[in-house]
Amino acid sequence: MSNSIFQPKVLAVCLSALISQAAIAADAAVTQPTKLGDSSIQVIGGDDTFARDWMVSIGWSFYDHWCGGSLIDSQWVMTAAHCVDGGKTPGQFTLQIGARDTSNSNDGVTVGASEIHIHPSWSSNAIVNDIALIKLDTPVNNNTIGFTTGSTGDIATLIGWGDTSHGNGQYPDILQAVELPVISPSTCDSIWGQYGVNIPSTQLCASTNTESSCSGDSGGPLFVNENGQDKQIGVVSYGYTASCTSSVAPSVFTRVSSYTDWIDSVMNDGGVVTPGDSLEETNINIRRRATNTYTVEIPAGTSSLTVNTSGGTGDADLSVGHASSSSFACTSEGSSNTESCTISNPAAGTWNIEVYAYSRVRGLTLTANWN
Repeated sequence: MSNSIFQPKVLAVCLSALISQAAIAADAAVTQPTKLGDSSIQVIGGDDTFARDWMVSIGWSFYDHWCGGSLIDSQWVMTAAHCVDGGKTPGQFTLQIGARDTSNSNDGVTVGASEIHIHPSWSSNAIVNDIALIKLDTPVNNNTIGFTTGSTGDIATLIGWGDTSHGNGQYPDILQAVELPVISPSTCDSIWGQYGVNIPSTQLCASTNTESSCSGDSGGPLFVNENGQDKQIGVVSYGYTASCTSSVAPSVFTRVSSYTDWIDSVMNDGGVVTPGDSLEETNINIRRRATNTYTVEIPAGTSSLTVNTSGGTGDADLSVGHASSSSFACTSEGSSNTESCTISNPAAGTWNIEVYAYSRVRGLTLTANWN
């Protein structure tokens, strides 16, 4: 967090299309709004804080930290749509849950993603409906965060690992926190309206002249304390310029309470995957000493299950076992990313496939076939 709105650790995206040329000409010192999820948004003006069991650092591709997120169910993480759009696939993400220090791979729980659900009305041009859900490839036992409706004047808390230096790329390993007042919708819309940006009822604003979100904070939570419990009211969406200049315009958040029906529908209906006879995950990236877990449903009467890893760089180890068993049916631990397991006559039900990064893994391909 910093005194600006975005940081490279979160997805930060320039919103030049949202600012009229006339407005820019009228104030040459004004730069353009930026999505906080372009990995250029961080908490500005924040301080080191303690870990929250439900806080998530989302890594993508070779970025250890790409965006923030929040654990809302044992197998679901909420984040911003701009953090996961653009053709990104589940296998490209790792999620470190409940950590304080993202440089410590043993801090918190690290899991992979099995599904990505972007709100169907997400618009990257208008930056509205900026919300998405990630289904974890395995459930976790961490505490989750609930939702509530934020009100004008609430003192909310923003936490994240975003840029703390107004776009200069100072990304902390330690979780940062800052308290921000929720600004009235009319005031926020009036300020952003000067630059051709409309603030709908599905968004809310919060920041001070010196404190805001920044690159790398995108997708992270804005929350309040309600009767002794943390309740999320917003998801970091965008702010004013990559330098996170909150003195010009406040940070903008997706209002969570506007999307509870959609969230429920995805978690209850949209998370169903039809079993098939194969699984393929490409371009997998896993930080050193971390594990990605994948699951497959094996039908009765299957004669063999074969799992392979290959390609990329690093050293990945492979383990495969039935979910009901306390031990693996097969483990392959070579000195490269080329590993293979074959199980004859596998029992019906859920099988777990674990890929452990003995050294940092990039660009790995995982395949599983059964017949």
